[in-house]
Amino acid sequence: MEEATRLDARARFRLRYAAIGVLTAALVLLAFLHVGGRFDRLDRYALGHWMPALDPEPDTEKWPSVWGLFVPFSLDTAWWERILALGTYPASALVSFLVFAAGCAVLWRRGARFAAVVWGCSWFVANAVEVALKASLTRPPLYAVGSDGVEYHLRGFDHAFPSGHTLRAVMVAGLLVYLWRRLLWPAALWALTVPVLLVVSASHVPADVIGGLVFGLLVVVTTVTVAESEWLESRLGARWPVLRRAA
Repeated sequence: MEEATRLDARARFRLRYAAIGVLTAALVLLAFLHVGGRFDRLDRYALGHWMPALDPEPDTEKWPSVWGLFVPFSLDTAWWERILALGTYPASALVSFLVFAAGCAVLWRRGARFAAVVWGCSWFVANAVEVALKASLTRPPLYAVGSDGVEYHLRGFDHAFPSGHTLRAVMVAGLLVYLWRRLLWPAALWALTVPVLLVVSASHVPADVIGGLVFGLLVVVTTVTVAESEWLESRLGARWPVLRRAA
């Protein structure tokens, strides 16, 4: 019985390693296609047909305002745009951090201390990589005509790959399912809805959210693989006893 369980665990890890390799290759390929303008046709179509909230105007701000970390929308935002913003707000940096802090605390109290540390570190590492990718990857410029008839360069999309909100939505959903398997379907449905809301609200173009989905899946699969590695847990637990699984 133990031998069969061990073989099942090995097969499960081999499958995860294969998934990590495929998702890594997919993310790299998407980044090259994005920078090379291969998604321009799809993104331009989205600008004209899928983004009712798009309102082109002179834009000198390259990065989002820090204020957006704390509030999902401004007071002058239309009611339907507020609904879209509320739907994506749990995937914001602030709220997702709080969710991860609470989730890691639950894991720690369950005795899964190593898993708690791994999930906690994944939030910081993934967000740091996301910011680095946005800073280093520049897409071909997108343009749209404003209500004044002037064509504007949409600078907010120049460095928006991959979507951080989509990344964090997948990570939050992954953590919730890891803690409570019964949340699989509602968590997955929300995580898949967030990219749609981001495009409709003109926060991201399709290429950005596709990249965020792939990156998020990569992070979740890698995190689960590391968190459930008994070998790594025993090695690190021997060096730092606080990481040992509590009885």
